[in-house]
Amino acid sequence: MSLTERELRTFAAIADAFFPSFAGSALLDRLSASRLGVERRLPEVVEHWSFEQQLAFRGTLALFATRAGGLALFGEARAFDTMSSLAQERALLTMAESPRPFARQAFKTMRQLALSLAAWPDEQGQSPLFTAIGYPGPLGPPPRTPRRLKPITVD
Repeated sequence: MSLTERELRTFAAIADAFFPSFAGSALLDRLSASRLGVERRLPEVVEHWSFEQQLAFRGTLALFATRAGGLALFGEARAFDTMSSLAQERALLTMAESPRPFARQAFKTMRQLALSLAAWPDEQGQSPLFTAIGYPGPLGPPPRTPRRLKPITVD
């Protein structure tokens, strides 16, 4: 099941609301979720989910993309991707503190997914986010055989 352009655009708006770019001169200030390509990485992740998980995720994106969904999620009859960045931030904060469990869960799901995809390294193990924060990346591949933990005794 592939995601539509509308679903990708909606997710890009959500991810940019969680991880926006700023007007500063530092590299981290200029990076945003869409500049990191989170919406391009999303289909790769979603294809590994079960059919039911994909259906639930697409339903959540549909709520964000419609006026009726906006009313249910954050109390405004507006599609999320048509709102200003300040209105999007306010909508997400409303969802985070909502008395409705489905709105809080939608907030948590989108936040975790957006931030995970923003830090997700490419095939070479590098991420623009790693560069921006000065993280050199992993020292190398994980060992073939896992290290065994050695329990200690406390006297």
